[in-house]
Amino acid sequence: MKQTTYRRPQTFLFLVDLIRLDEILDLDDRHAAIIRAGCGDGKASSRGIKAIAGCRGSGDRLFAGLTSDATLMSMNITRKFLGCDRPALASAADYLFTEFGQSHGVDLTQVVVVVPGRRAGRRLLEMMLEEAERRQVAFTPPVFETIGRLPERLYEPQRPFANDLVQLLAWTDVLRSAAPEVLAPVFGPLAQQSEESLWEDLGETLRQEHLELARETLDFSDVLRAGQQIEGFGETERWQCLATLQRAYLDRLDALQLWDRETARLVAIEKNECATDQHIVLLGTVDVGAALRSMLAQVAAQVTALVFAPSDWADRFDAIGCIRPEIWKAAEIEIREEQVHVVDAPLDQVERVARCLAEYEGRYSAEQITIGVPNAALVPQLQRQLEQCDVPTRWGSGTSIWETGPFRLLQKLADYLESERFQDLAALVRHPDVTCWLQTSGIQGDYLTAFDEFHAQHLPYRLDFDVAENRQRSSQVEEVAAAMNWPLNFLKGTDRRLDEWVEPLLRLMTAIYGQRTLDRDVDRDRTTLLACEQIRDGILGLRSIPEELAPRRSAAEAIRLALKRASSATVPQVRDEAAIELLGWLELPLDDAPVMVVTNMNEGFVPSAVNSDLFLPNTIRQQLGLLDNDRRIARDAYALAVLLASRQSLDLIVGRTTSDGDPLRPSRLLFATDPERVAQRALLFLKPATEGETRYLEDALTATRETAAFSVPRPVEQPPITSLSVTQFKDYLACPYRFYLKHVLRLGNMADDADEMDGGLFGSLLHEVLTRFGHSPARDSTDPQEIEDVLSRALDECAREQFGKFPVAAVRLQVEQARLRLRLFAEQQAVRAEEGWQIVYTEPLDAAMQGGKSKRIAFPVDGEDFEIRGRIDRIDQHRTSGQRIIFDYKTGDTAPKPGDALKKKKNEQQKHWNDLQLPLYRHLDEASSPDSVQLGYIVLPKDSGGVEFRVAEWTAEELEAADEVARDVIRGIRQQTFWPPADPPPDYSDAWAAICLD
Repeated sequence: MKQTTYRRPQTFLFLVDLIRLDEILDLDDRHAAIIRAGCGDGKASSRGIKAIAGCRGSGDRLFAGLTSDATLMSMNITRKFLGCDRPALASAADYLFTEFGQSHGVDLTQVVVVVPGRRAGRRLLEMMLEEAERRQVAFTPPVFETIGRLPERLYEPQRPFANDLVQLLAWTDVLRSAAPEVLAPVFGPLAQQSEESLWEDLGETLRQEHLELARETLDFSDVLRAGQQIEGFGETERWQCLATLQRAYLDRLDALQLWDRETARLVAIEKNECATDQHIVLLGTVDVGAALRSMLAQVAAQVTALVFAPSDWADRFDAIGCIRPEIWKAAEIEIREEQVHVVDAPLDQVERVARCLAEYEGRYSAEQITIGVPNAALVPQLQRQLEQCDVPTRWGSGTSIWETGPFRLLQKLADYLESERFQDLAALVRHPDVTCWLQTSGIQGDYLTAFDEFHAQHLPYRLDFDVAENRQRSSQVEEVAAAMNWPLNFLKGTDRRLDEWVEPLLRLMTAIYGQRTLDRDVDRDRTTLLACEQIRDGILGLRSIPEELAPRRSAAEAIRLALKRASSATVPQVRDEAAIELLGWLELPLDDAPVMVVTNMNEGFVPSAVNSDLFLPNTIRQQLGLLDNDRRIARDAYALAVLLASRQSLDLIVGRTTSDGDPLRPSRLLFATDPERVAQRALLFLKPATEGETRYLEDALTATRETAAFSVPRPVEQPPITSLSVTQFKDYLACPYRFYLKHVLRLGNMADDADEMDGGLFGSLLHEVLTRFGHSPARDSTDPQEIEDVLSRALDECAREQFGKFPVAAVRLQVEQARLRLRLFAEQQAVRAEEGWQIVYTEPLDAAMQGGKSKRIAFPVDGEDFEIRGRIDRIDQHRTSGQRIIFDYKTGDTAPKPGDALKKKKNEQQKHWNDLQLPLYRHLDEASSPDSVQLGYIVLPKDSGGVEFRVAEWTAEELEAADEVARDVIRGIRQQTFWPPADPPPDYSDAWAAICLD
């Protein structure tokens, strides 16, 4: 794409004085000089410093809940209609220069520009700097303020404010101390709960409801009064309870000598204390709450509302320049048919975006294009697709701090401190930042695999090294656990006051991140640095919490509170002038890119809707004048009208389905037109997608990847294989390629998320128990109770050795299930002993659980010996006849039959061997003749009546055929014939499904 010198908005932090503006804004020397020139002799004037530093306001806080006087709404605020035939910020910049410009320059020190969000302020400042440079005039910037932070510029608070976290803890304390009968009308059975996290969640819910009502000068009592005017209102008792809790909350803050921020605003309104000597310019603030309206009414002579609409739309806006919902909801919106693109799934939306970019044919630079993404879930797919097309993007909202490494590390740390579970320790160790720290601390080796194997083998609830037979692997786990003790020691001990946790938590963060070299110009490093700064502030904020609201807490609770304080922060991405900006829907009207593509023009996204509020359903919202669905529709209708009027090119993409295939409805705003066009657009949406409309990129925007699809990798030559176990033959017969993956490359799944024994581990446990029984004196007993007692003791011993003192709950249950199977086995074993059968061979002790030594024989194939190995579970011999039977224990849920190893394939008459385990066992028993020994299974299935001794009935010819099949397998192994993969895939092959593209 063409590149220009046009510069797009980036992450600018208005937190310091003018001396550092060039660093903060990343401006070139010319722009910095213009700012300094506006301050006089190149030094920042105190007035200029105050203006910029004043942007460090506090966010919205709670409101005490009193209603403002309606007479305050009789305003004399000046409205300026700037039209909407060009981007709004360009019109705003021209207005400010014209209105406040003088012959010697433009001094906006006494101007407060109020914007819906910080991004608009950053971009407007940049545009004014460029305009000042073009005009060659001195320029002093205004103060930029968001709507939520403006009120504190209009009055003088008389007390310190309670911050977000203090407010939350005050609500939580009120809920926790209230009697269950008081809470029951609001929370029902939850009122009986005692978990701290539950109370905090409920406290946050009430805090948010409280805040939303406060913006409209309402409290919980007002909801009660309004509800009583609605027919069928059945929430009277609930809102009476909530009003009581709200009064208790305000009393709680009052006792702490703190103010609820919204209470302070209401007091200022009631006492007519709002005043300012600055000019307040409202920019794009089309939806303002009643509290701020009342405050602005008191300084109306100083307020100008810039309305981005033509003057003939004046009746669509109120006295403060906000939209009138009843008019905008019914307004017609002119959209050309060619601007609407209907596609199927989210991936089709992504590819439609790519096609739109391709169709621009390089006429616009990346800086002149914005992609609107009302559904943030589409952003990752969109970025991946455009990256493949060699088009970088930048998500304007930045990265939520809870997605960053430092935030997740502390979350995982808190999880482990609370639970001390092995899985939580493994998750902490697996965190990339901990991995980096361990490596710099001298920990080497594949310890992550060691953790996975330790968990897969022992399923520990807590770390217990007494269970570890594989000392190499367990020593690696032990080494890492010992290394982790050093930073964790900072947080050990009994509960403390919250302020006492600040230093240990900061020391922990320093230990993990303090030794790393991070570059702010590298996106990943910048994210880590900024996240650490936000978390540091959250930790330091623990010192501001009154002890009365936070009795002694554990380290995990202190971490969660610090994270809660930081959780609303975002980390902006590094600026990239070649990147296309991705923005959310509400940011689009004040974006100045001339070209725009908007995705997800669907109901629920544009307009958004909230129909499931726990306390404030839409009917109550309408009665109270809160932000309801009608206001959302009106707001989004105005936004779409502005975009249509102000862009050189605007494409609107509508999806038919979600990623799960659920249907989506097109946005109602697409049908805000005359009836004839409504019918045409409905047909457009119902028309099925045709070939070429989706999943296609124009040549002008071609993916840079050489291949667009995966293929199954072919086998490569390996060292000769000279030995096979008797069970591996089955895998080769099922699929040579998956045999190659499993036994030659030794690929398989390994994870630490299992919370119960899988079939293999359950079977190994039973095998070991039966092996110990086979070596005990009770093996010849005919008394089922004696056999059961021996088996039960052996089960307890094996379970303790395998899973330690702290097995997970599911393992304890499975052990009891195994005990039931062994009880049934004991009955059948006693009968068999009574019939004259003796156990003459059992595999060596501990072989089942530890992979003990196998029997091995040389099996000649084409004049060359090939080693076959295997472990025989058990051999029985009859006392009188001398007949020997080789048995293999089968402990799966179903009860297999030996005959299943030789079966007909579908639509074939001839039988085929699919499992050679039993036939090959007869070669491993040196004391038996292969021609006379019998073969069978001892099955211990899930079915309580299914324990059986099952003997195969194969003929000598069938067994000889099995030997020949074994020779064919060995020939294939020697020739390394591992291709192609079997289709359909065999059972139990999910571990390799991704490689085989199953």
